[in-house]
Amino acid sequence: MKNILNLQCRVLMLVVLLLLISPAAFAFGVTSPYWDTKPLVLHPGETKDFTLILQNMVGEKDLSFIATVNKGAEIASLINSSSVYNVPFGADDVLVNVRVTVPLKASFGEIDRIGISFVQVAEEEGKMVQISGAVATDIPVIISPMPSGNPGFFSTTVLIVVLGVVLSGAAIGYLLFRKREDSD
Repeated sequence: MKNILNLQCRVLMLVVLLLLISPAAFAFGVTSPYWDTKPLVLHPGETKDFTLILQNMVGEKDLSFIATVNKGAEIASLINSSSVYNVPFGADDVLVNVRVTVPLKASFGEIDRIGISFVQVAEEEGKMVQISGAVATDIPVIISPMPSGNPGFFSTTVLIVVLGVVLSGAAIGYLLFRKREDSD
């Protein structure tokens, strides 16, 4: 009986704790054009600039974040003039510009990862400890022996055009040969 009361007390304390923590839910995020199934593909010596997007869609407060490249800093950097980003309430379009440069000595097939974190700047109201949030993105970078983009596009297009011309020529030749035989 004592164990059941002890268990009920623990469950009740857990529920109360969850209810107290729930107002600290954060609704900000970061959007990246690259992820595990759509990695950034670059070849040695190539530089690529792209944009991450910060958003603050829930709540009623404007938020500020400090951005840091915490993984892959040897190939990635933030190229905005400041590492502090103000994200007003309702905004879904605060741009964070990133530059990735692959060294010429990089090995083909190598996979690097870039980690960029955004830590919320806590408001200082009366010097109390405040909870602030953070969000991060992880971007895979694959080193390719060919230039990025669609490396097979040119060769596939040329192959299709050449094949079409050859087949058309063969069909026209066949029809002309057959017409000549019918007239003889």
